[in-house]
Amino acid sequence: MKAIIIDDEAHVREAIQLLADWHRYGIDTIYEANDGEEAMELIMKHRPEIIFTDMMMPRKDGVALLQWIQEQGLESKIIVISGFDDYKFMRTAIHYGSYDYILKPIDEKILNQTLENAVNDWNLDEEERKIELKNSMKLSEVENVYLDYLFTHLLGESSNHAYLYKKIKEEFNLNCQMECQVVIVYLNPLVKKIYQGNMDLCYFSLLNIFNEYLRNNNIGIAFRNLNKEDEIVLLAWKELHNFNYLLRKMYWSVFDTLELSCVFAIGNKDVVSNLQQSYEVALNVLNKVNLINMSGKIPIFDGNDLSAGKLIHLFDYSQEIGLAIFSGNEKHLMDTLNEVFTALKNNNHISLEQLEIWEKEYQILRVHWLDEIGINSDDIQDEQVFFWEEHGSISLEKYLEEKRKQFTTLFFTYHKEKKEKNIIYEIKQFLEQNYQQDIKLHHISERFYLSREYISRKFKQEYNVNITDYIVNIRMNKAKELLTYSNLRICEISNLVGYQDEKYFDMKIIPSRVILI
Repeated sequence: MKAIIIDDEAHVREAIQLLADWHRYGIDTIYEANDGEEAMELIMKHRPEIIFTDMMMPRKDGVALLQWIQEQGLESKIIVISGFDDYKFMRTAIHYGSYDYILKPIDEKILNQTLENAVNDWNLDEEERKIELKNSMKLSEVENVYLDYLFTHLLGESSNHAYLYKKIKEEFNLNCQMECQVVIVYLNPLVKKIYQGNMDLCYFSLLNIFNEYLRNNNIGIAFRNLNKEDEIVLLAWKELHNFNYLLRKMYWSVFDTLELSCVFAIGNKDVVSNLQQSYEVALNVLNKVNLINMSGKIPIFDGNDLSAGKLIHLFDYSQEIGLAIFSGNEKHLMDTLNEVFTALKNNNHISLEQLEIWEKEYQILRVHWLDEIGINSDDIQDEQVFFWEEHGSISLEKYLEEKRKQFTTLFFTYHKEKKEKNIIYEIKQFLEQNYQQDIKLHHISERFYLSREYISRKFKQEYNVNITDYIVNIRMNKAKELLTYSNLRICEISNLVGYQDEKYFDMKIIPSRVILI
């Protein structure tokens, strides 16, 4: 807790500092001020829970200070310390919410008893405030979720829009007309990163700011699009000649308060007749607007901000990239990627639509190429590079760095797995050629310079059988062949297929197969 002592006499401030048992009452920071004017600045900056103040001070006295504290709605406990045993001063102090009134010279016992009572009462009041705030937030949260639900349904095609508008009017007294203007606020991954994944807190903070301007002034409402994790929708149902100015104010409020930058995409009101159409126009702006080279710009866009950049498709280069990956030549891959990336650089246009196209096409190609060598793409983790910057813009260089790293990872994964599969195939051939010998796992390990654990795991993954069972299967198949097409004795066949003791080679002939017991 914090406290402040306000008195124009230094010895009085020093006496309070020495006499009060601050540590006992949980107060660890004490500020001092010579008069009410200096005190106002400290109180606004530090918000002390306990305020000691004199009544008679130069510049701004105790009466003016008490009046100012009441106007600010501060919850501090105020203890007046005065040299005047005057009913007028006491009445004034009580009128402006003073907690207690102590006379000078200061009595240590009275001072500490008053301080203890003030701290205890402040703690009780704070608990009540927290409970009240929590209950208020719960009610507000339930109301907001319901509103989000109603307005989200208005964004889609439906035959019950009239019913939803009527429900909103009856239950929330919000007269949102059919003709309206929509703005989509896009929460890019940088916003999620700042909030460390706590999107509920993010939505709560942003919606409070937006609705300060819209709902509180009965000109519109801000709500969460429940169908999309990265959207807040602003709806204005009143004609506003300075709407862009209002959006800029909201943008800077978010930026100054939360240190966040969000992209605003405006649905042009002149070409739409309802919320759904305006939303579609805004969504088109959001998806197509260029998000690079935005340094120094406020990211508020409408249909006039759509540039002529074309969409670049990875599928158009899939054959060249695939050949480069399969070639095993890393330089060939880098040269091919540079050609693809140059096309994107020359276009000088990256939109959300472009990001989505590259991501979808990359994932399709990735699955296809890894599937060729039997690798589950879910088992390979792509390296991520954070390419979102302040003011909602995208760094083209960082974005291309991410793609380069992803294709490089794909390249090395492909050839590493292919090489390992070749080695496992060589082990399989070795077993087929030497099944007559007493082959142990450590012999294979020494021959191929691989650990026994790795060989066992990879062989089982590739052929769905462990090495010991594989050798037994080879021997049994060879034994069946010799039994069927030769006149050799069982003991001779036993030796030929790798069993030196025929006791381990007892068998029975069953139609079309041999069973080893």
